[in-house]
Amino acid sequence: MTGTYQTADRTLGRRIMTGEKSRALVLGTTVFWKNDKDDFGTVIAKDWSSVTVKWDSRASQTIMHNDMDSCTAA
Repeated sequence: MTGTYQTADRTLGRRIMTGEKSRALVLGTTVFWKNDKDDFGTVIAKDWSSVTVKWDSRASQTIMHNDMDSCTAA
């Protein structure tokens, strides 16, 4: 398993992506939108304030670390 973050909180069977966990993501991590296994992307860039995800089914998107709560990591 590549690109996972260190800890996983579970609420209703879903990992909660916090700003801290988002900052710990590594390039190449697969993430899912709202835990939908058919709606996924890959972290292609990150900096002190955000990550950029190249979604499989749409364009790239830059998301602020504290706004990553709708994403889960593979």
